[in-house]
Amino acid sequence: MYQMCPTTISEAEKKAGFKIDEIDNPDGHYAFSPSKIPAVICPIGPSDRVIKMIDPNKQVFYRGQRYGKALLPDVKWRPLEVVDIDPCAAVAKAKALVGQPVSPTIITLVPPPDLIQLHLSGFSDHAILMMYNGIREALKADDETPDSDERVYGVREFPDWKESEESLSAQLDSRNVKYVKVKW
Repeated sequence: MYQMCPTTISEAEKKAGFKIDEIDNPDGHYAFSPSKIPAVICPIGPSDRVIKMIDPNKQVFYRGQRYGKALLPDVKWRPLEVVDIDPCAAVAKAKALVGQPVSPTIITLVPPPDLIQLHLSGFSDHAILMMYNGIREALKADDETPDSDERVYGVREFPDWKESEESLSAQLDSRNVKYVKVKW
């Protein structure tokens, strides 16, 4: 069986920030397929990552992905035009795209907190502040949604959002970074 996401990780990949983590199985909709599979990924920010992949000819490459929705209603990790055979180059290319619009058909979203592993010590002050502000923007968007409409993010419905905000806030405080606190 062809395995699209290899699970071996090299020292070069570890040095570039890659780790083994579970992701949604692209083939999870097929009968008897698991919903999650292990993969080698490098988180770039709350909505971006680079994933190690292998083509049918067994050539390893790295693809950038952004969490969001396209013109279709489903929300998932979408491929970016970041493809490289070198893990460091792929990470550098993906980092350059963080916060930048990449396609008129992809609406960038922040994944729910259970989809991102918050190992905050490895993030820069700017990245943590961006994640924190993402929570504030999601809360604002939910609060501005009319009562008759479905909330896009469900910030007040899911306690993980507040827990993530508290973790990010504590990290920003410990680094003496100035920011505007979320008003719950």
